[in-house]
Amino acid sequence: MAPGANPSHFGMRNPPTLMYASFSPARHIDPVRGTLVGGLMHDQRADSLEDQALRPFFNPAEMANTSPAALVARLRKASYARQFDQLFGRGALSDPGSAMQRVASAVAAYQRSTEFSPFSSKFDAVMDGRATFDASEARGYEAFRDRNRGNCVECHSLGENRGRRALFTDFSSHNLGLPANRESPFYRMPASINPDGAGFIDLGVARDPRHAGMEGRFRVPTLRNVAVTSPYMHNGVFASLGEAVRFYTTGCVPGNPDRWAAPEVAAGRECRKVGRLKLTARDTADLVNFMYTLTDGWYDPATGLPGPMQVEPMPPIIGGAGRIASSY
Repeated sequence: MAPGANPSHFGMRNPPTLMYASFSPARHIDPVRGTLVGGLMHDQRADSLEDQALRPFFNPAEMANTSPAALVARLRKASYARQFDQLFGRGALSDPGSAMQRVASAVAAYQRSTEFSPFSSKFDAVMDGRATFDASEARGYEAFRDRNRGNCVECHSLGENRGRRALFTDFSSHNLGLPANRESPFYRMPASINPDGAGFIDLGVARDPRHAGMEGRFRVPTLRNVAVTSPYMHNGVFASLGEAVRFYTTGCVPGNPDRWAAPEVAAGRECRKVGRLKLTARDTADLVNFMYTLTDGWYDPATGLPGPMQVEPMPPIIGGAGRIASSY
């Protein structure tokens, strides 16, 4: 979990990446799968990059601006205020309502740039024929695609048949039966931020009453750059990729051999897809190594040309809370 403008304030979720977000389709219900598809944010409530861009500005746990007028007053004093006039016309920041739409437009335009979608990972280089996976990465790629083992492609799709680069998401939403992250500081936030206190339950997509019946569902994220975006899941409950893969492997196994904490939202949990995958310990290690190849910026520092680059994951801020505490 990440602090907001006030460093003592935390939101209810682990901030999702905006990398490759421009490819998300408009929200719609898939009548075949019965799931919400598209949109942005963990619960898919934002219809577009412009919509998403405006939301953090006024969230008390994030940027905590009190009103559009207050925010625009600050923008008028910014070093780049003149650029708004140059781009949108004189007085672009005069009216708070129209100014906010221009701010959203500017932010979204930046997020649609190649800086947010560079497709510059080792995986891309391999797909282009400029590199090869090592043995472990190759095994991980096979486990990722194998319908009888990882079957990760069912949700983190590769899109080979659409003539475009893999985005590693089908933009759908699912209830994986994740445990609550009781280490999250959100539970200790004041009532102005968390009115439910320790009793808070994140309903995900179903926080919108129009999507009743989808309790506990969250958007399938892209796996691009996943090695450098820990902690994992919408609530940051897992500190490492290995722990996340292990949950996918044993989370629904009868008897709970790995002692996972109870699901935050048990109703509608999708154990058919995940929770009892046929993955060995080597498969898990290989899958993690493969996911490291999805990190952008793959190059050889010695030559400046595409080549191997070692990437260390960011240290988790909050995470590792997914298992029942041991009594010994």
